[in-house]
Amino acid sequence: MKSTFALAGLAATATLTTVVYAKQQLEVSHEPLSGFFAADGTPSHPKFLASRWETSELPLDFRKRDISGAGSKRSDKACRSERGKQHAKDHHGQFKDRHSIRETLDHLGNTVSSWIEGGKMHDHSMGIVINKATDNSADNEWLVNVGFGTRAQKLKMVFDSGSSDTWVYSPACCYANNHTFFDPARSSTYHNRTVDASGNPQVAAAGTPGQAWSYSYGSGSTSNGYVGIDDFTFGQQRLKVEQLPLALITSITGGSRASRGMEGLVGLSSGSGSSTQGGWTTPFEAMSSRGQIAETYLTATLRKADRNTGKGGGGRYTFGEIDDELLDGNITWTRALSPYLWAGYFDQMTMGDTLLAKAPGTADRPQRFMIDTGSAVFYLPSPIVADINNQIKGSYVADQSSGLAFPYLVPCDTGLKHYERKAKNPTFNLQVGGTNFTIPKEDYVFYANEPIPPATIGGRKNMCYSAFQTGPAQISIIGLSFIKNHVVVLDQGGRNLTVSARRIGLGQRKDVRYE
Repeated sequence: MKSTFALAGLAATATLTTVVYAKQQLEVSHEPLSGFFAADGTPSHPKFLASRWETSELPLDFRKRDISGAGSKRSDKACRSERGKQHAKDHHGQFKDRHSIRETLDHLGNTVSSWIEGGKMHDHSMGIVINKATDNSADNEWLVNVGFGTRAQKLKMVFDSGSSDTWVYSPACCYANNHTFFDPARSSTYHNRTVDASGNPQVAAAGTPGQAWSYSYGSGSTSNGYVGIDDFTFGQQRLKVEQLPLALITSITGGSRASRGMEGLVGLSSGSGSSTQGGWTTPFEAMSSRGQIAETYLTATLRKADRNTGKGGGGRYTFGEIDDELLDGNITWTRALSPYLWAGYFDQMTMGDTLLAKAPGTADRPQRFMIDTGSAVFYLPSPIVADINNQIKGSYVADQSSGLAFPYLVPCDTGLKHYERKAKNPTFNLQVGGTNFTIPKEDYVFYANEPIPPATIGGRKNMCYSAFQTGPAQISIIGLSFIKNHVVVLDQGGRNLTVSARRIGLGQRKDVRYE
């Protein structure tokens, strides 16, 4: 089903001395994955639905400094900060693949340094190492039409708040019989991108291939291609964001995306988190820093699909303003502590009367969370997931030999009024900035319209995937099961893209019944 994508864009003079901002609308389609199971009951998308994040703790010296909170005197803070800076400097000289050293503040107000090394984010401000996200876009494809190049070639793109690089299919790739690709030969503004001897990006000389680019996926496949530079176009009034990096895929190995609607992906996390040599600038960053949007906001107001069919969802994204049409009350803000990802700290997480995690957190119940539009459900640390599902009436943990995408299952009727009169399932709450945010109990179920084949789970009938599944041990991934029930705002922190000013905003929805 089609819905609208709103974008507050630029309609102004070229000098930007007088700027008039007008809301632009861009249609969005919501296309869910279909056929989770083959005719014989075999799961058909198990890898697409797996958590795409892996994390580990930073080395002990960093963890003590960041997480314990010990040593609150100013002199001690200064010493710790200088040790952290020196550590980064020492190692920067030893590792050629370390780049993007970012200085920011941790949750205690200490100055800390974070960096990319070996394709992993060493996120000092969060106290963890985070692998680059594999691209799943697993749940439903919330597809936005974006134009590329001269006379904007429109492709259906997934917006991903958990990755930085933007990619599209090229003419040399894939699924041309039912997908659109970007043809650089049709764009007079297109150039291949390469890097100089110092690793700085530059426009390639005529006839010079673009730098190699590759990306690994949760499905086990790898996309290969090259990097170019061209203009991106958004909205009916054609907001053009000029000369941004763009990866063109030439081949995919180890898997197929033929059945999926997406024709590319727009990264919305920090470009500094990209491991692509020469760095990356996202369109969200470019719009913000160039003054092309009124405020440096991106609002997600996604609408869930019909419970019985899995279809009919949609909603919109809004660049440049808080989309308050469906906002009930005010936005609650919290700092985005990671310089790379839209991640911060929650106050506490509960399931009914059970406290799942609370500040300052523990090793097995951390208070870190990340907003990720590329994740299907909640991917939470193992003890938290077990506690939540144990309190959902009729839940079941499938054996690993079942081959299912997720082990935690719940009755498909969970959340329905007639069912809840007896089940009386407790309320899940995520408290951020002193405000509780929950989800309707019907959304404890992922894809209620497609039960697990009984033969796969010992004859049990009318069981579906739980929306609470095991993810990385060090952080809670807040995916679409939460996002589609709230107004979610990402703030770059102003035109200067100040790392320590980045924020995450959450709001309740008028059109969602939480009980």
